[in-house]
Amino acid sequence: MFNKLKKFLKNFFEIVESFKEVRSIARRMFITNSFDSIFASLGVMIGAYEPYLNSLILGMSILGSSLTMGIFSSVISVYFSERNERLKELKDLEKELMVSLKDSIYGKSINFLSLYVSLWSGFGAFVFTSLISLPFFISYFLNFNITHALIISLFISFVELGYLGYYMGKISNENVLINIIKNIVLGLLAIAFVSLVKYALRIYI
Repeated sequence: MFNKLKKFLKNFFEIVESFKEVRSIARRMFITNSFDSIFASLGVMIGAYEPYLNSLILGMSILGSSLTMGIFSSVISVYFSERNERLKELKDLEKELMVSLKDSIYGKSINFLSLYVSLWSGFGAFVFTSLISLPFFISYFLNFNITHALIISLFISFVELGYLGYYMGKISNENVLINIIKNIVLGLLAIAFVSLVKYALRIYI
């Protein structure tokens, strides 16, 4: 079993190295789903937060969205979507060449490349939201105020948004500081929007 795993990983990294363009796709999916997960977590935190709320409930709500988005949306659905696109490209190419490419390097690479993209897609969604939820679990088990956990989680969220801004700035060779500020402003706008909706619902419901 160990030898099979070793062979699989060897083939996996060799194919990824051979198709360098897949890295840009993986980066886009990583950034997009990271943003989705962070903003979803902010929405859950601000929307559900109450001073009397059990911190475990809030932590599980964020982690639940993380697991659902990270595993089912960001990994599995992305894997199938990417695989379908690559299969279409393969079949279109086979029609043009009038020959089967199933056993070619490109044909064999489809599953590996789709897996690579989907893993990067789910990485940000799962890791970032898991870190955001962590203070609420610590709050529950160490019995400290949920408001303090909220402040820490918000700080973690903005650190993550800042990191994504830095990462995007490095990739695009743009001003890193401006990208960081843009992301932080987006985070503040998201909090303001959810807070406004929450306040409006309290008035009219």
